[in-house]
Amino acid sequence: SLIRLAYSQLVVTQPAEPRISNRDRILTQALDFIRRHYARDICIADIVNHVHTTTRNLQIVFKAQFGMSPLQFLKRYRLSRFHQALRRHGTVTAAAVYSGLRHMGRVSDEYRKLFGHSPLESLNRFRLENADLAPQ
Repeated sequence: SLIRLAYSQLVVTQPAEPRISNRDRILTQALDFIRRHYARDICIADIVNHVHTTTRNLQIVFKAQFGMSPLQFLKRYRLSRFHQALRRHGTVTAAAVYSGLRHMGRVSDEYRKLFGHSPLESLNRFRLENADLAPQ
């Protein structure tokens, strides 16, 4: 029929360009924002405003992708950066400030949950590794 022919021409003539889903866009922009601003005192509203979505939408996307909220992800990201910073900064306090961790009382407990030992123990291990690598 004429309708089928017209429809088939519409569908076949122009292949659709690949589109990024809204979920992927939200996730990509949120992760980019977190990577660039993790050391600042950012909150979920900052991420939501940057991504142009709702708090609920952002939470749904992070839960589906990572099994955690955006704030839990931010905290874990900061702890990972803190772990790396311990090697470079030489003190727990300097590494925490560099990594955007503001509540030192909680940092040690959260770090221990994630890495299995305290930040000071990591720092001491890093110092020992550096001493072993130093020229004799």
